[in-house]
Amino acid sequence: PPSPIITLQQHQQQQQSQSPKPKAQPSVVCQLGGRNPTYCAQSCKLIESYGYDEINLNIDCPSTRVSQRRLFGAALMTKQHQNTAIDVVKAMVEAVQ
Repeated sequence: PPSPIITLQQHQQQQQSQSPKPKAQPSVVCQLGGRNPTYCAQSCKLIESYGYDEINLNIDCPSTRVSQRRLFGAALMTKQHQNTAIDVVKAMVEAVQ
């Protein structure tokens, strides 16, 4: 007959096989606000080195106090600045791939 005594390793393996799978943890995201492709790319490299799951560009901030004066967020979505937004996104993507 099998021995009722098991090793700690065997016990841990049994527990792991019987335990439900852990739920996925939420992503840890860092959001940048900027308009300079070079600075945003450099920031992405730094952020990536810290282990963030995602990096995104604040391109939807409607606050005129922030976006108009500093020219980022929703201000980049105007026809006048849309090429800047495209350049920033391209630089960010290239920096972390």
